[in-house]
Amino acid sequence: MTEGALQLTNQAAASHLSNPFVSKLNPTGTELLYSTYLGGSGVVYPYAFGDSPYGLALDGSDNAYVVGFAFSDNFPVTTGAFQTAKPSQGANSSAFVAKLNMNSSTQVGTSTALTASANPAVEGAKVRITAKITDSVGREVTNGSVVFTVDGKLEPAEMLNASGTASTAPSLALGSHTVQASYASTGTYDAPSSASLTEKIELPFAATPVFSPAVGTYDKAQWLILTDATKGATLYYTTNGDAPALGASLYSTPIKVTKTETIRAAAFAPGYTESVVASGAYTITPPAPTPTFRPGAGSFNSTGTVKLADLATAGLVIYYTTNGDTPTTASTRYTPAGIKVSAAETIKAIAVATGYSESAVATAAYTIK
Repeated sequence: MTEGALQLTNQAAASHLSNPFVSKLNPTGTELLYSTYLGGSGVVYPYAFGDSPYGLALDGSDNAYVVGFAFSDNFPVTTGAFQTAKPSQGANSSAFVAKLNMNSSTQVGTSTALTASANPAVEGAKVRITAKITDSVGREVTNGSVVFTVDGKLEPAEMLNASGTASTAPSLALGSHTVQASYASTGTYDAPSSASLTEKIELPFAATPVFSPAVGTYDKAQWLILTDATKGATLYYTTNGDAPALGASLYSTPIKVTKTETIRAAAFAPGYTESVVASGAYTITPPAPTPTFRPGAGSFNSTGTVKLADLATAGLVIYYTTNGDTPTTASTRYTPAGIKVSAAETIKAIAVATGYSESAVATAAYTIK
């Protein structure tokens, strides 16, 4: 069967039955110009019959007239036919008359789809524009050629390959370009078929700035160093949440980060589009001051009370242990009443406060004389 045929397969093959077929050869009989099946799935009970042709006639307009008997309940018919279904089901047959236009160029239309390997693409990069041609039932068209134009300028025609595609890789300057592809028919398909797209060529992006040290949580102030891989790039940054622009703070020396804040930076360089904004949230949580003991480690003549304090830090909470374990926030919470010491023991304490990390452990040993 040829491309664009009315029916590409024998619909009765599953039952080992046949369909009629109609073929057209060139005047010398050396080339098949058009060939199609014409039939349904046949019947298999109580007897097996396939659709059968009995006569063929031609007219001067390249039309073929086929007559025969149709046993198939699904014999192909056209909309508005004199009779669109068999009067009875099963092994009974009905006569059929079919008219086929054997001029294959009028059988099937085509459509063209146009894509780009990158859109937008950066200046200097090779962009491949690909046209895919399919027929009206979605099959790939593999013969013929595609003519491309770029901004109205004709490009060399490209032959379709076995995948039904043809492509071109024009040189495109900075800016927007209109690319059009038109399918040139070989006679098997309708000729009118085209598509277009707008291809944008842009400056490359400057590299995104890199932060060092890495974004994260630290217990003391950090010196932030910004670097960029784009030669000649100038870096600008902000600390207020705004996107950095040419009017933002110019980076020239390391940035001292003394508190929790988010830094955003972008690179600018001649011949490049502004980089993607790099954003880094740094959390600075210095350790809370270590608790102090009053009185300090030493001896009591009798039962004594130890007070823990850190008067310089608002909202500070102290936790302690007396059994030698390292204190955590699950340990005993210190109260202003202090810690009663009635036997030899070692007190360990930590302090926590909002905006601070946990303090170092303070230790003091007490004895009773």
